[in-house]
Amino acid sequence: MAIPLAELGAEEAMSTPWRLNICRSFGQQGQLSCWAPTWGSFHNYPFFGRLTLGD
Repeated sequence: MAIPLAELGAEEAMSTPWRLNICRSFGQQGQLSCWAPTWGSFHNYPFFGRLTLGD
């Protein structure tokens, strides 16, 4: 996936790591998974992974 940073107004953000997490909840089976474990809620920001943007 590619998102042009100019569209987000974030060209200067290239040198700063972003906090990100990708999670899923699989319906009635109650299966939960995340790219970065959050040790509780999917919204536990301090445990999000770091994404470094670059060429």
